[in-house]
Amino acid sequence: MKTVFLVTLFFVAISLGFAQMPDGKIILPAKVVGLDTIPVVSLRVVEVSAFVGKAKSVAYYKLKNNVRVALPYARKAAATLAEINDKSLTFKNNRERKRYLNEQEDILKAQFEDKLKDLTVTQGQILIKLIDRETGASTYALVKDLKGGINAVFWQTIAHFWGSNLKVKYDPKGEDEMMEQVVQELDYESSRR
Repeated sequence: MKTVFLVTLFFVAISLGFAQMPDGKIILPAKVVGLDTIPVVSLRVVEVSAFVGKAKSVAYYKLKNNVRVALPYARKAAATLAEINDKSLTFKNNRERKRYLNEQEDILKAQFEDKLKDLTVTQGQILIKLIDRETGASTYALVKDLKGGINAVFWQTIAHFWGSNLKVKYDPKGEDEMMEQVVQELDYESSRR
């Protein structure tokens, strides 16, 4: 009797399992919100590219790689500038401020000089634009404010020699629209980790 009952229960359970998925439909976990039943599904992230042609796609991924290299330096520059500006408010005179700026410059040189020398010319140009994006001021204006006009002109001349311009502004709705898209994509990727 027990065997017959168990066999019958087994077949009923199997038939109910098939009865719940007619025509290849899949039963999903769901959440009831008010009177609505909303399926709960985890979807994998899919990267959608709006580029037509291989050349534009290759250019985008080159830009993405270059921004990935330069963006941390731009963010570090913005953080350091904010720290310097906050600290500058506490100095009694210009001599203390200059001493502090020289100390910070030495620290930053020791930490980043070799790494920044390894940047390509393109990555350097992107860094200049990203510094403007992160700080709201051109690299030329920052050098002029922190180190003086003569230093700013000197570094502008060096940049010009390498095909760059320290006075360039970041234009997220124009020329730098694709770069802005890359920065937002990288921020999204890092927030997902």
